[in-house]
Amino acid sequence: MKALYKVILSAGIIISVVICLWSVLFYFSTMREIDDETEDSLELYAFQLIQEKNEGKLDSVKYDGSNNSFIIEKITKEEASLMENMSFKDTNVFITARNETEPCKRLIVPFYDINNNYYKLTIYTPTIEKIELKERILFLLSLIVIILIISVISIYFAVYRKTFNPLYALLNWHRNYQLGGNKQTFPENKSNIKEIQELFDAAKTSTQRAEEAYQQQKLFLGHASHEIQTPLAVSITQLESLLEDESLNEEQMTKIFTTISTLRKMTKMNKSLLLLSKIENNQFNNKELTNINAIIHEKIDLFKETFSQKEINIKINEKDTLEIEIDNILCDMLINNLLKNSFIHNIQGGDIIIEINKDSLIFSNSGKPTALNEKMIFNYFYKESNEQNSSGLGLVLIKSICKKNNLNIDYQFIEKKHTFLITKN
Repeated sequence: MKALYKVILSAGIIISVVICLWSVLFYFSTMREIDDETEDSLELYAFQLIQEKNEGKLDSVKYDGSNNSFIIEKITKEEASLMENMSFKDTNVFITARNETEPCKRLIVPFYDINNNYYKLTIYTPTIEKIELKERILFLLSLIVIILIISVISIYFAVYRKTFNPLYALLNWHRNYQLGGNKQTFPENKSNIKEIQELFDAAKTSTQRAEEAYQQQKLFLGHASHEIQTPLAVSITQLESLLEDESLNEEQMTKIFTTISTLRKMTKMNKSLLLLSKIENNQFNNKELTNINAIIHEKIDLFKETFSQKEINIKINEKDTLEIEIDNILCDMLINNLLKNSFIHNIQGGDIIIEINKDSLIFSNSGKPTALNEKMIFNYFYKESNEQNSSGLGLVLIKSICKKNNLNIDYQFIEKKHTFLITKN
């Protein structure tokens, strides 16, 4: 989730929770205040009626008004003793003047006059519709929440974009940056925020160090290649010259052949390791859209004589045209190593089946009757066979080329065939 959406979501949740809690508190506080005011008003009205009754000024013991209504009923002393001094209750009352039932607050007060006659005073006063008030408050608060959330999102979006625009510029530069590749101008920091300034400085310093280390590594690899390959080539040439000496016996010649074979393997391994290093350091950047179907046909024509040594049957199943954005040199290496791997680890009279789809390439070959260790086969120098021509780096090269060109490679053992599936990301 992007930081902007994370901030907006968090702010929205917090605001909603706060507003909900505040609305609950506001509702109950408002209702409590209304009840207190209503009860105070009823108490004053009750004292006034009792006083008028005791003074003989009250003309009627019953009154039905549009605002207040009361009833005075005579009761016994025992009944009065069982009653509370004041009893409030929310109820409904029929208002004769309005000809309708309204919610009201009721007050019952027992009292006695100067003649020790006991009475029960019941007063009704209309109050608010609590359900309607609750619905109204809920509607208004929902409206406030929506307005607040929209306002917060708009403000956050504007402020966030303005604040973090330099950071997005840095991220975009970093996505397109390739070590040792096409140089792109480091983005300018237009922010006065300290943390962003420090991040730009750290990124720039790290990039400069990486570029320096990369250039030093390239220089080292070039020298290492020359320093290692040259002695190996000289040694092989000298040993081959020794073979022309007729005074050598069979044992000596066998030892020389073995040494030459070992040196050639070392030469091959050194070239593979240097090649892997170049791939990892992005030294093959001349990518172009390549027709894999054509490359496969070309390579099979080149390897026909090699495959005939094991009488291997090759079948190509072209379901579609596969095109990949890849450097031509790496593309040749990829197909060469896939074909070589299928040949080296195959059996006499075996099969190689190549399936080409729009977004995938599948190489299947016969060979060892059991599955390979799929967790280990792409590791450096891993070999499950005693094949002398295998350096243990072929699949590592394939994996590295795929990784650098947004391709996935997986191994499966299907119908007694070793299958390598290459798919586009």
